[in-house]
Amino acid sequence: MTTVVGHVSDPITITLVGGGNSTHCLAPLISSAGSSYTLQILTRKPSLWSPELEVINQDLNWMNCSSIKCRPRIITDKPEMVIPGSDIIWFAGVPIHHNPALLEMIKPHLNPNRHVFIGSICCYGGFEWVVRRTLGPGNYSCFGTNLIPWCCGTKEYGKTGVIFGAKRLLRVVTSEGKDRLRLKEKVRRWEERMTITRSEAMRMLSSSSEH
Repeated sequence: MTTVVGHVSDPITITLVGGGNSTHCLAPLISSAGSSYTLQILTRKPSLWSPELEVINQDLNWMNCSSIKCRPRIITDKPEMVIPGSDIIWFAGVPIHHNPALLEMIKPHLNPNRHVFIGSICCYGGFEWVVRRTLGPGNYSCFGTNLIPWCCGTKEYGKTGVIFGAKRLLRVVTSEGKDRLRLKEKVRRWEERMTITRSEAMRMLSSSSEH
């Protein structure tokens, strides 16, 4: 893969930072989007993780699939092994008060010649402000979701996550509301699993009002 400043090419390398419920659920969903994505996980206790991860889906009205499995390229606690080659660094399953320390940890390993997207599931807590205060100027863009995409849990740590129900509307925000490098287009294949169309939303609202 060749990645230069201001451009992200396929396949995209995504590094999930964390080890919580969202990590267990998001990892298989990203991998299921196809061979255009290489998945890595940066977590505190890699020895407790299985090489194969599974998410059990109990919301079949959202996705007609009860189980998705994946095998990340690497699961490690060493940022130098995953951060330099990442196109997307996604904080998932991390309490927000840990974000400054985690950003300090990855900062020395960011490649200044490689544009990277740094995001968070649930970007509340002033995520972009924290990123820019900690990292300073750099070759990166910020993004995040307004909500955790699912009501979810961990069935077995380091191995199996569970999605009890998926949000039917999820908003993704980017730096200054812009998407100059077309992040949304690059991740559309797995993003579509987390969204519904306007017509579907109106149908669901109409149905609920009848009861």
